[in-house]
Amino acid sequence: MTIAMTNSKNSCGLPGPQSLCALIRHRKKSKLSERQAEEAERLRKLGYGHKDPGPDDHNVPYFYRLVDITGIQPEKIWKVRMRDWRSFGRRYMYERLMGNITRKWTSLESNMKDTITFDNLIPARVTILLQNAVNEARARKLRGSDLINLTSKRIFKMPFTSNELLGDSLEVEGKVHNVVFSGPSKELDVALVVLRGRRRGKASFWTCLRMMAMIHHARKKEGMECEIYGIATDSIKWQFAHIDGGSRYSCWFLEWEKHRFEIVAQVMKILRYAGARATAGAAVRAAIAARSPDGTRIREPSPPAGCRVYREDELIYSDLGSSDRSCSELRCI
Repeated sequence: MTIAMTNSKNSCGLPGPQSLCALIRHRKKSKLSERQAEEAERLRKLGYGHKDPGPDDHNVPYFYRLVDITGIQPEKIWKVRMRDWRSFGRRYMYERLMGNITRKWTSLESNMKDTITFDNLIPARVTILLQNAVNEARARKLRGSDLINLTSKRIFKMPFTSNELLGDSLEVEGKVHNVVFSGPSKELDVALVVLRGRRRGKASFWTCLRMMAMIHHARKKEGMECEIYGIATDSIKWQFAHIDGGSRYSCWFLEWEKHRFEIVAQVMKILRYAGARATAGAAVRAAIAARSPDGTRIREPSPPAGCRVYREDELIYSDLGSSDRSCSELRCI
C-alpha cells in the first residue's frame, strides 16, 4: 500500500515537500525584499535622488575645497548605536524628549487659526525642538551644556580670495536662523548652524553647507578648531551635514514621520559635541588668564580670517553698499 503525498499536508499532518519548497522560496523573497528595503532606506539617508529646492550649487565643495565622503564612511559619523546596556538611560532620555516635542507640536497645530498655514509654523516647530533639546541637555547636566549658547538669526560676512595668484577677492555673506556657539562669537566658535525653509520642502542643503564652509574656512585658516555641523530643515525633512577638521563633508537625510527618534538622537549628539568643545575652550582660556600678568585679563578675541557675525537688527539701518563704511566698522557681537 502506498501513501499518497499531497501538496499541503501528509497523513501525519506535516507539510508536504512542495509546501516546504514554497515556504522556503517565500522566506528567501521576504529576506531579499527586506535587504532591498534597507538598502533603499540607506541610500535615501545618504541623499541619493535628492534634489535641492533652492540653488542647486554643486560648486560649493569645489569653491571651499571640500571633499565629499558621504558614500565612503557615513555610518561612522551618523550611525546611532543603542544596543549596549550603557545606552539604556540615553534611549529613555531621547524617547521622553521625542514625546515632549511631539505633544508640543500637536498642541501648536490644534491651536492654529484657520488663517495660519503650516508654513507659518515651521519657525516655531524648529525652535521648540532645538530649545527643548538644549533644556534637556542642561537638565541632565551633560558636560559643558551650561556653556553652549543657542541664538536666533545671525548674519555672517567674510572676505574670500577665490584666486590667490591673481588676488581676486569677494565678500561672502549669508544668514542662518539658529546658531549654537561653543565659545566667543567673535572667534566664530560655532558648533552648529540651522537653516530653516520658508515653506515646506524648501530647505536648501547647499545653502546650509555654504554657511558651514564659510565658518570652517575662516577658523581653519587661523589654526582653530574648525569642525562644524549643520541642519537644513522644514521641520518635516531634516538634512544633517558635517565638516571635519580635514575639510571633508558628509550628509544624512531624515524624515520626522519615519526617523523622529534618530533626529532627536542626532541633535543631542551634536549638543554633546558642542558641550565638550565648550569645556575644552573654557579650560584653555582659563589657562591663558592664569598666565597673564594680572591673572585676569585675556586677549580680546579677533574675528578669524576677517569673518564676522552680526545680529540681524544691527544691519537694518546700515548702508552696506556705500564705500565709506566697510563691514569692519559695524559693531560685531
